[in-house]
Amino acid sequence: MTNQLWTSAPEDFSLVVHGYSIRDSRWPAPRLRCLYWPDGTVCWEANIYLIALRKRGLATSTVNTYCSELSVVLRFLWHQNIPILDVTDDVLIAFSIAQARKRGKKSSSTNQINRQTIRAILFLEWLQHRLPVGKLVGKDGDDGQVTVGTGRRGSRPNWLAGTHHAAFLPRSVPRSVRPVSEAIITQLMHFATVSCKHPFVVQRNVAILKMLADSGIRREELVWIRKEDIKNALESGGGLTIRTSKRHGNPKRIVPVPLVTLRAINSFIEIQRALRLRRRRKRVPSSSDQGWAFCTISGGQLSPASVTQILGDIRVAAGISSRATAHMFRHRWITLQVIQGLKAVSAGNGLSLELLTTFLTRLASVTGHSSIESLWTYVDLAFNDSLTVPPILPQSSTCELSLDDLLSSTDRWIQREEALEPDSDRVTALRAVREQLRQSFGRPPASESVAIHSLRQ
Repeated sequence: MTNQLWTSAPEDFSLVVHGYSIRDSRWPAPRLRCLYWPDGTVCWEANIYLIALRKRGLATSTVNTYCSELSVVLRFLWHQNIPILDVTDDVLIAFSIAQARKRGKKSSSTNQINRQTIRAILFLEWLQHRLPVGKLVGKDGDDGQVTVGTGRRGSRPNWLAGTHHAAFLPRSVPRSVRPVSEAIITQLMHFATVSCKHPFVVQRNVAILKMLADSGIRREELVWIRKEDIKNALESGGGLTIRTSKRHGNPKRIVPVPLVTLRAINSFIEIQRALRLRRRRKRVPSSSDQGWAFCTISGGQLSPASVTQILGDIRVAAGISSRATAHMFRHRWITLQVIQGLKAVSAGNGLSLELLTTFLTRLASVTGHSSIESLWTYVDLAFNDSLTVPPILPQSSTCELSLDDLLSSTDRWIQREEALEPDSDRVTALRAVREQLRQSFGRPPASESVAIHSLRQ
Protein backbone atom coordinates (compact mmCIF):
# COMPACT_ATOMS: atom_id res chain seq x y z
CA MET A 1 0.00 0.00 0.00
CA THR A 2 1.41 3.39 -1.00
CA ASN A 3 0.78 6.81 0.50
CA GLN A 4 -0.77 8.24 -2.67
CA LEU A 5 -3.54 6.53 -4.59
CA TRP A 6 -2.90 7.90 -8.05
CA THR A 7 -0.46 7.83 -10.93
CA SER A 8 0.11 10.74 -13.31
CA ALA A 9 -0.23 10.61 -17.09
CA PRO A 10 2.66 11.73 -19.36
CA GLU A 11 3.20 15.35 -20.33
CA ASP A 12 1.82 14.77 -23.84
CA PHE A 13 -1.33 12.98 -22.65
CA SER A 14 -4.61 14.17 -24.18
CA LEU A 15 -8.29 13.17 -24.03
CA VAL A 16 -10.45 12.26 -27.02
CA VAL A 17 -13.51 14.51 -27.15
CA HIS A 18 -16.41 13.34 -29.32
CA GLY A 19 -18.69 15.71 -31.19
CA TYR A 20 -15.90 17.98 -32.45
CA SER A 21 -14.07 18.26 -35.74
CA ILE A 22 -11.02 16.08 -36.35
CA ARG A 23 -8.70 19.01 -35.56
CA ASP A 24 -10.43 19.68 -32.21
CA SER A 25 -11.01 16.06 -31.17
CA ARG A 26 -8.24 15.93 -28.54
CA TRP A 27 -7.92 17.99 -25.38
CA PRO A 28 -4.51 18.23 -23.69
CA ALA A 29 -4.46 16.83 -20.15
CA PRO A 30 -0.78 16.71 -19.16
CA ARG A 31 -0.08 14.79 -15.95
CA LEU A 32 -3.78 14.09 -15.37
CA ARG A 33 -4.06 11.75 -12.41
CA CYS A 34 -5.60 8.29 -12.46
CA LEU A 35 -7.11 7.07 -9.18
CA TYR A 36 -6.95 3.53 -7.88
CA TRP A 37 -7.83 1.70 -4.69
CA PRO A 38 -5.17 0.83 -2.08
CA ASP A 39 -5.00 -2.73 -3.46
CA GLY A 40 -4.03 -1.42 -6.93
CA THR A 41 -7.43 -1.81 -8.59
CA VAL A 42 -8.41 1.12 -10.79
CA CYS A 43 -11.39 3.09 -9.45
CA TRP A 44 -13.18 3.58 -12.74
CA GLU A 45 -16.10 5.54 -11.23
CA ALA A 46 -13.81 8.23 -9.87
CA ASN A 47 -11.70 8.34 -13.05
CA ILE A 48 -14.63 8.94 -15.40
CA TYR A 49 -15.69 11.74 -13.02
CA LEU A 50 -12.25 13.35 -13.23
CA ILE A 51 -12.19 13.00 -17.01
CA ALA A 52 -15.64 14.62 -17.21
CA LEU A 53 -14.38 17.55 -15.14
CA ARG A 54 -11.44 18.06 -17.51
CA LYS A 55 -13.71 17.87 -20.56
CA ARG A 56 -15.97 20.41 -18.88
CA GLY A 57 -13.09 22.87 -19.12
CA LEU A 58 -11.50 22.72 -15.67
CA ALA A 59 -7.71 23.07 -15.60
CA THR A 60 -5.77 19.84 -15.19
CA SER A 61 -4.20 21.13 -11.98
CA THR A 62 -7.67 21.80 -10.54
CA VAL A 63 -8.85 18.31 -11.48
CA ASN A 64 -5.73 16.88 -9.81
CA THR A 65 -6.62 18.77 -6.64
CA TYR A 66 -10.07 17.18 -6.65
CA CYS A 67 -8.37 13.83 -7.26
CA SER A 68 -6.29 14.14 -4.10
CA GLU A 69 -9.43 15.04 -2.12
CA LEU A 70 -11.29 12.00 -3.43
CA SER A 71 -8.32 9.72 -2.72
CA VAL A 72 -8.71 10.33 1.02
CA VAL A 73 -12.37 9.28 0.84
CA LEU A 74 -11.55 6.20 -1.24
CA ARG A 75 -8.91 5.08 1.25
CA PHE A 76 -11.45 5.30 4.09
CA LEU A 77 -14.08 3.37 2.12
CA TRP A 78 -11.56 0.64 1.29
CA HIS A 79 -10.50 0.21 4.91
CA GLN A 80 -14.16 0.02 5.96
CA ASN A 81 -15.01 -2.33 3.06
CA ILE A 82 -17.80 -0.01 1.86
CA PRO A 83 -18.64 0.17 -1.88
CA ILE A 84 -19.05 3.63 -3.38
CA LEU A 85 -22.74 3.10 -4.12
CA ASP A 86 -23.38 2.19 -0.45
CA VAL A 87 -22.24 5.54 0.96
CA THR A 88 -24.80 7.05 3.32
CA ASP A 89 -25.01 9.92 5.78
CA ASP A 90 -23.61 7.70 8.54
CA VAL A 91 -20.61 6.75 6.38
CA LEU A 92 -19.75 10.42 5.72
CA ILE A 93 -20.13 11.25 9.42
CA ALA A 94 -17.82 8.36 10.32
CA PHE A 95 -15.33 9.59 7.71
CA SER A 96 -15.26 13.10 9.20
CA ILE A 97 -14.78 11.77 12.72
CA ALA A 98 -11.98 9.41 11.63
CA GLN A 99 -10.14 12.22 9.83
CA ALA A 100 -10.53 14.60 12.76
CA ARG A 101 -9.02 12.04 15.16
CA LYS A 102 -5.80 11.67 13.18
CA ARG A 103 -2.70 13.12 14.75
CA GLY A 104 0.75 14.06 13.50
CA LYS A 105 1.66 14.62 9.87
CA LYS A 106 -1.45 12.79 8.62
CA SER A 107 -3.84 15.15 10.43
CA SER A 108 -6.00 17.58 8.48
CA SER A 109 -7.72 20.83 9.39
CA THR A 110 -11.49 20.75 9.73
CA ASN A 111 -11.76 23.02 6.70
CA GLN A 112 -9.84 20.48 4.65
CA ILE A 113 -11.98 17.61 5.95
CA ASN A 114 -15.11 19.53 4.98
CA ARG A 115 -13.71 20.06 1.46
CA GLN A 116 -13.10 16.32 1.16
CA THR A 117 -16.65 15.62 2.32
CA ILE A 118 -18.23 18.05 -0.12
CA ARG A 119 -16.09 16.60 -2.92
CA ALA A 120 -17.47 13.14 -2.10
CA ILE A 121 -21.04 14.53 -2.17
CA LEU A 122 -20.46 16.25 -5.52
CA PHE A 123 -18.97 13.04 -6.91
CA LEU A 124 -21.97 10.96 -5.77
CA GLU A 125 -24.41 13.57 -7.10
CA TRP A 126 -22.68 13.39 -10.51
CA LEU A 127 -22.54 9.58 -10.45
CA GLN A 128 -26.26 9.06 -9.78
CA HIS A 129 -27.09 10.68 -13.14
CA ARG A 130 -24.72 8.35 -15.05
CA LEU A 131 -25.57 4.97 -13.55
CA PRO A 132 -28.88 3.10 -13.23
CA VAL A 133 -28.95 3.41 -9.44
CA GLY A 134 -31.30 4.85 -6.86
CA LYS A 135 -31.13 8.29 -5.34
CA LEU A 136 -27.62 8.72 -3.95
CA VAL A 137 -27.80 12.41 -3.02
CA GLY A 138 -30.85 14.54 -2.46
CA LYS A 139 -32.45 17.21 -0.35
CA ASP A 140 -34.45 16.45 2.75
CA GLY A 141 -37.53 14.48 1.70
CA ASP A 142 -36.03 13.11 -1.54
CA ASP A 143 -35.21 9.71 0.04
CA GLY A 144 -31.55 9.96 -0.90
CA GLN A 145 -28.83 7.92 0.75
CA VAL A 146 -27.04 11.21 1.46
CA THR A 147 -29.27 14.05 2.59
CA VAL A 148 -28.05 17.61 2.18
CA GLY A 149 -29.57 20.83 3.37
CA THR A 150 -29.25 24.08 1.48
CA GLY A 151 -29.12 27.68 2.56
CA ARG A 152 -28.81 31.05 0.91
CA ARG A 153 -25.05 31.12 1.20
CA GLY A 154 -23.12 30.80 -2.07
CA SER A 155 -23.56 32.16 -5.57
CA ARG A 156 -23.88 28.98 -7.64
CA PRO A 157 -27.25 28.63 -9.37
CA ASN A 158 -27.75 24.92 -8.66
CA TRP A 159 -29.20 23.38 -5.52
CA LEU A 160 -25.73 22.60 -4.12
CA ALA A 161 -25.10 26.29 -3.43
CA GLY A 162 -24.63 26.72 0.32
CA THR A 163 -24.77 22.97 0.94
CA HIS A 164 -24.95 21.75 4.54
CA HIS A 165 -24.46 18.22 5.81
CA ALA A 166 -24.38 16.58 9.22
CA ALA A 167 -20.79 15.41 8.57
CA PHE A 168 -19.45 18.96 8.31
CA LEU A 169 -17.19 19.94 11.19
CA PRO A 170 -16.94 23.41 12.77
CA ARG A 171 -14.58 25.74 10.95
CA SER A 172 -10.95 25.54 11.99
CA VAL A 173 -9.38 28.15 14.20
CA PRO A 174 -7.08 30.08 11.82
CA ARG A 175 -3.55 28.78 12.02
CA SER A 176 -0.66 31.13 12.61
CA VAL A 177 1.10 31.04 9.25
CA ARG A 178 4.74 32.06 9.38
CA PRO A 179 6.58 33.84 6.56
CA VAL A 180 8.35 31.57 4.09
CA SER A 181 12.11 31.57 4.52
CA GLU A 182 14.60 32.74 1.90
CA ALA A 183 16.15 29.26 1.81
CA ILE A 184 12.81 27.71 0.85
CA ILE A 185 12.21 30.37 -1.82
CA THR A 186 15.62 29.55 -3.31
CA GLN A 187 14.78 25.84 -3.37
CA LEU A 188 11.38 26.44 -4.93
CA MET A 189 12.90 28.68 -7.62
CA HIS A 190 15.46 26.04 -8.49
CA PHE A 191 13.11 23.05 -8.60
CA ALA A 192 10.48 25.01 -10.53
CA THR A 193 12.88 24.82 -13.47
CA VAL A 194 13.36 21.03 -13.23
CA SER A 195 10.07 19.70 -11.81
CA CYS A 196 8.31 19.83 -15.19
CA LYS A 197 9.42 19.14 -18.76
CA HIS A 198 6.96 21.47 -20.48
CA PRO A 199 8.86 24.74 -21.20
CA PHE A 200 5.73 26.91 -20.97
CA VAL A 201 4.71 25.46 -17.59
CA VAL A 202 8.26 25.82 -16.25
CA GLN A 203 8.53 29.51 -17.17
CA ARG A 204 4.99 30.25 -16.00
CA ASN A 205 5.65 28.65 -12.59
CA VAL A 206 8.90 30.62 -12.22
CA ALA A 207 7.03 33.83 -13.11
CA ILE A 208 4.34 33.01 -10.52
CA LEU A 209 6.96 32.50 -7.80
CA LYS A 210 8.64 35.81 -8.69
CA MET A 211 5.35 37.70 -8.59
CA LEU A 212 4.35 36.19 -5.25
CA ALA A 213 7.75 36.92 -3.71
CA ASP A 214 8.05 40.51 -4.98
CA SER A 215 4.48 41.80 -4.65
CA GLY A 216 2.86 40.15 -1.62
CA ILE A 217 -0.46 39.69 -3.42
CA ARG A 218 -2.98 36.97 -2.67
CA ARG A 219 -3.32 33.93 -4.93
CA GLU A 220 -6.88 35.03 -5.84
CA GLU A 221 -5.46 38.35 -6.99
CA LEU A 222 -2.62 36.77 -8.95
CA VAL A 223 -4.95 34.79 -11.23
CA TRP A 224 -6.79 38.01 -12.18
CA ILE A 225 -3.68 39.79 -13.48
CA ARG A 226 -3.85 40.40 -17.23
CA LYS A 227 -0.94 40.81 -19.60
CA GLU A 228 -1.95 44.46 -20.18
CA ASP A 229 -1.54 45.08 -16.43
CA ILE A 230 2.11 44.01 -16.63
CA LYS A 231 2.81 46.29 -19.61
CA ASN A 232 1.04 49.23 -17.96
CA ALA A 233 3.04 48.67 -14.76
CA LEU A 234 6.29 48.80 -16.74
CA GLU A 235 5.24 52.06 -18.37
CA SER A 236 4.21 53.59 -15.03
CA GLY A 237 7.49 52.78 -13.29
CA GLY A 238 6.43 49.69 -11.35
CA GLY A 239 2.90 50.40 -10.12
CA LEU A 240 0.89 47.22 -10.78
CA THR A 241 -2.92 47.49 -10.73
CA ILE A 242 -4.39 44.67 -8.63
CA ARG A 243 -8.03 43.63 -8.28
CA THR A 244 -8.40 43.33 -4.50
CA SER A 245 -10.02 40.17 -3.17
CA LYS A 246 -11.83 39.83 0.17
CA ARG A 247 -13.17 43.36 -0.23
CA HIS A 248 -16.69 44.34 -1.28
CA GLY A 249 -16.74 45.26 -4.96
CA ASN A 250 -13.14 44.10 -5.50
CA PRO A 251 -11.67 47.64 -5.64
CA LYS A 252 -8.42 48.12 -7.51
CA ARG A 253 -5.20 49.17 -5.81
CA ILE A 254 -1.65 49.92 -6.90
CA VAL A 255 1.13 47.59 -5.69
CA PRO A 256 4.79 48.55 -6.23
CA VAL A 257 6.69 45.75 -7.99
CA PRO A 258 10.42 45.89 -8.87
CA LEU A 259 10.98 46.70 -12.53
CA VAL A 260 13.37 43.75 -12.94
CA THR A 261 10.57 41.43 -11.82
CA LEU A 262 8.09 43.03 -14.20
CA ARG A 263 10.57 42.77 -17.08
CA ALA A 264 11.14 39.07 -16.36
CA ILE A 265 7.39 38.38 -16.29
CA ASN A 266 6.83 40.46 -19.42
CA SER A 267 9.56 38.43 -21.14
CA PHE A 268 7.65 35.26 -20.26
CA ILE A 269 4.45 36.78 -21.66
CA GLU A 270 6.03 37.87 -24.95
CA ILE A 271 8.03 34.69 -25.56
CA GLN A 272 6.89 31.44 -23.92
CA ARG A 273 3.26 32.44 -23.46
CA ALA A 274 2.94 33.89 -26.96
CA LEU A 275 4.55 30.81 -28.56
CA ARG A 276 2.31 28.45 -26.61
CA LEU A 277 -0.92 30.22 -27.61
CA ARG A 278 0.24 30.62 -31.22
CA ARG A 279 0.79 26.87 -31.51
CA ARG A 280 -2.60 26.23 -29.92
CA ARG A 281 -4.35 28.51 -32.42
CA LYS A 282 -2.78 26.54 -35.28
CA ARG A 283 -4.13 23.33 -33.76
CA VAL A 284 -7.43 24.78 -32.52
CA PRO A 285 -8.40 27.74 -34.75
CA SER A 286 -11.44 28.56 -32.59
CA SER A 287 -9.29 29.23 -29.53
CA SER A 288 -8.52 32.80 -28.50
CA ASP A 289 -6.19 34.64 -26.16
CA GLN A 290 -8.21 35.54 -23.06
CA GLY A 291 -5.48 37.88 -21.86
CA TRP A 292 -4.56 36.29 -18.52
CA ALA A 293 -0.90 36.85 -17.65
CA PHE A 294 -0.57 33.50 -15.83
CA CYS A 295 -2.78 31.26 -17.92
CA THR A 296 -3.28 27.52 -18.30
CA ILE A 297 -1.81 25.52 -21.16
CA SER A 298 -5.00 26.14 -23.12
CA GLY A 299 -4.95 29.87 -22.41
CA GLY A 300 -7.67 29.86 -19.77
CA GLN A 301 -7.66 31.45 -16.35
CA LEU A 302 -5.90 29.64 -13.53
CA SER A 303 -7.94 28.99 -10.40
CA PRO A 304 -6.62 29.86 -6.92
CA ALA A 305 -6.63 26.14 -6.14
CA SER A 306 -4.33 25.59 -9.12
CA VAL A 307 -1.82 28.07 -7.68
CA THR A 308 -1.84 26.11 -4.43
CA GLN A 309 -1.40 22.86 -6.37
CA ILE A 310 1.51 24.29 -8.37
CA LEU A 311 3.38 25.32 -5.23
CA GLY A 312 2.59 21.97 -3.64
CA ASP A 313 3.98 20.03 -6.61
CA ILE A 314 7.19 22.10 -6.62
CA ARG A 315 7.54 21.68 -2.85
CA VAL A 316 7.24 17.90 -3.17
CA ALA A 317 9.76 17.84 -6.05
CA ALA A 318 12.17 19.88 -3.92
CA GLY A 319 11.77 17.51 -0.99
CA ILE A 320 10.66 20.30 1.36
CA SER A 321 8.85 18.89 4.39
CA SER A 322 7.80 22.22 5.93
CA ARG A 323 4.83 24.23 4.70
CA ALA A 324 5.29 26.58 1.74
CA THR A 325 2.12 28.24 0.50
CA ALA A 326 1.27 31.30 -1.57
CA HIS A 327 0.04 33.12 1.53
CA MET A 328 3.38 32.55 3.27
CA PHE A 329 4.99 34.53 0.44
CA ARG A 330 2.56 37.34 1.29
CA HIS A 331 3.48 37.13 4.98
CA ARG A 332 7.16 37.44 4.10
CA TRP A 333 6.67 40.44 1.81
CA ILE A 334 4.55 42.35 4.32
CA THR A 335 6.97 41.54 7.15
CA LEU A 336 9.90 42.89 5.16
CA GLN A 337 7.93 46.06 4.38
CA VAL A 338 7.23 46.53 8.08
CA ILE A 339 10.91 46.04 8.93
CA GLN A 340 11.97 48.62 6.37
CA GLY A 341 9.19 50.98 7.48
CA LEU A 342 10.21 50.73 11.12
CA LYS A 343 13.77 51.64 10.20
CA ALA A 344 12.60 54.58 8.10
CA VAL A 345 10.17 56.12 10.61
CA SER A 346 12.58 55.64 13.51
CA ALA A 347 15.52 57.23 11.67
CA GLY A 348 14.29 60.71 12.57
CA ASN A 349 13.11 61.62 16.06
CA GLY A 350 12.42 58.09 17.20
CA LEU A 351 9.44 55.79 16.84
CA SER A 352 6.00 56.86 18.06
CA LEU A 353 2.55 55.34 17.95
CA GLU A 354 1.31 58.08 15.63
CA LEU A 355 4.11 57.53 13.11
CA LEU A 356 3.68 53.78 13.20
CA THR A 357 -0.10 54.04 12.76
CA THR A 358 0.38 56.34 9.77
CA PHE A 359 2.85 53.92 8.21
CA LEU A 360 0.56 50.91 8.76
CA THR A 361 -2.37 52.80 7.24
CA ARG A 362 -0.34 53.46 4.09
CA LEU A 363 0.82 49.84 4.05
CA ALA A 364 -2.78 48.60 4.36
CA SER A 365 -3.71 50.51 1.20
CA VAL A 366 -0.98 48.60 -0.65
CA THR A 367 -1.64 45.13 0.82
CA GLY A 368 -5.43 45.33 0.46
CA HIS A 369 -6.27 45.08 4.17
CA SER A 370 -9.52 46.78 5.18
CA SER A 371 -7.96 47.97 8.47
CA ILE A 372 -4.58 48.07 10.17
CA GLU A 373 -5.59 45.66 12.93
CA SER A 374 -4.30 42.65 10.98
CA LEU A 375 -0.96 44.36 10.40
CA TRP A 376 0.01 44.46 14.07
CA THR A 377 0.92 40.79 13.77
CA TYR A 378 3.66 41.77 11.35
CA VAL A 379 5.00 44.31 13.83
CA ASP A 380 5.35 41.40 16.27
CA LEU A 381 7.19 39.38 13.62
CA ALA A 382 9.49 42.29 12.84
CA PHE A 383 10.62 42.40 16.47
CA ASN A 384 10.68 38.64 16.98
CA ASP A 385 14.20 37.29 17.31
CA SER A 386 13.04 33.88 16.07
CA LEU A 387 11.62 35.30 12.84
CA THR A 388 11.68 32.66 10.12
CA VAL A 389 12.45 35.33 7.55
CA PRO A 390 16.23 35.69 7.84
CA PRO A 391 17.80 39.04 6.99
CA ILE A 392 19.13 39.32 3.45
CA LEU A 393 22.54 40.04 4.91
CA PRO A 394 23.99 38.21 7.95
CA GLN A 395 24.41 40.22 11.12
CA SER A 396 27.01 39.89 13.84
CA SER A 397 26.26 40.13 17.53
CA THR A 398 27.20 43.82 17.50
CA CYS A 399 24.68 44.56 14.69
CA GLU A 400 27.55 45.50 12.36
CA LEU A 401 28.35 43.95 9.01
CA SER A 402 31.73 43.29 7.55
CA LEU A 403 32.56 43.89 3.92
CA ASP A 404 33.24 40.17 3.48
CA ASP A 405 29.73 39.34 4.74
CA LEU A 406 28.15 41.80 2.34
CA LEU A 407 30.10 40.61 -0.67
CA SER A 408 29.53 36.94 0.22
CA SER A 409 25.77 37.46 0.51
CA THR A 410 25.66 39.39 -2.75
CA ASP A 411 27.63 36.63 -4.51
CA ARG A 412 25.17 34.00 -3.31
CA TRP A 413 22.28 36.13 -4.55
CA ILE A 414 23.95 36.56 -7.95
CA GLN A 415 24.57 32.81 -8.23
CA ARG A 416 20.91 32.08 -7.48
CA GLU A 417 19.71 34.49 -10.17
CA GLU A 418 22.26 33.26 -12.72
CA ALA A 419 20.94 29.72 -12.28
CA LEU A 420 17.51 30.97 -13.40
CA GLU A 421 18.38 33.65 -16.00
CA PRO A 422 22.10 34.13 -16.65
CA ASP A 423 21.77 37.31 -18.73
CA SER A 424 18.83 38.96 -16.96
CA ASP A 425 18.69 42.61 -15.92
CA ARG A 426 18.50 41.48 -12.29
CA VAL A 427 21.93 39.82 -12.53
CA THR A 428 23.43 42.95 -14.12
CA ALA A 429 21.95 45.14 -11.39
CA LEU A 430 23.24 42.85 -8.63
CA ARG A 431 26.74 42.93 -10.08
CA ALA A 432 26.61 46.72 -10.11
CA VAL A 433 25.50 46.71 -6.48
CA ARG A 434 28.35 44.40 -5.55
CA GLU A 435 30.88 46.71 -7.18
CA GLN A 436 29.40 49.74 -5.42
CA LEU A 437 29.57 47.94 -2.08
CA ARG A 438 33.19 47.09 -2.68
CA GLN A 439 34.09 50.71 -3.45
CA SER A 440 32.12 52.43 -0.71
CA PHE A 441 31.32 50.56 2.47
CA GLY A 442 29.72 52.10 5.53
CA ARG A 443 28.10 50.94 8.73
CA PRO A 444 24.38 50.17 8.80
CA PRO A 445 22.11 52.42 10.85
CA ALA A 446 21.61 51.60 14.50
CA SER A 447 18.83 49.10 15.21
CA GLU A 448 15.48 50.40 16.36
CA SER A 449 14.26 50.34 19.93
CA VAL A 450 11.79 47.63 20.88
CA ALA A 451 9.80 50.03 23.06
CA ILE A 452 7.20 50.38 20.33
CA HIS A 453 6.29 46.72 20.81
CA SER A 454 4.17 47.63 23.82
CA LEU A 455 2.57 50.79 22.41
CA ARG A 456 -0.41 48.98 20.93
CA GLN A 457 -1.49 47.61 24.29
